[in-house]
Amino acid sequence: MPEELKQDMLHTIDTKVRYDNLFHWFEENKFTNEGNYPRNTNLIFEFSEWLENVDGSELAERLDLYADFKDVDDVENATNQAREEMMRGIDNWLRA
Repeated sequence: MPEELKQDMLHTIDTKVRYDNLFHWFEENKFTNEGNYPRNTNLIFEFSEWLENVDGSELAERLDLYADFKDVDDVENATNQAREEMMRGIDNWLRA
């Protein structure tokens, strides 16, 4: 396997783990289950709302992006990309 492909795969796995950890942190610490839908749907709705409104620096901290990037612009770009990727995942889950 080419080294570049291997690095891309490891990055994808690491990113998924970070997103999963963030989702579980949210479920344990922020989720209130105040909605009219089944628990899992309420969880997704609340996570989506939190994700849309959370400050970029808090999101970067929760995803440990400051350890990966030293430049503020790189952290901001990575945070925006992470937010967009997770929102796409939420949209896919809701459509399923």
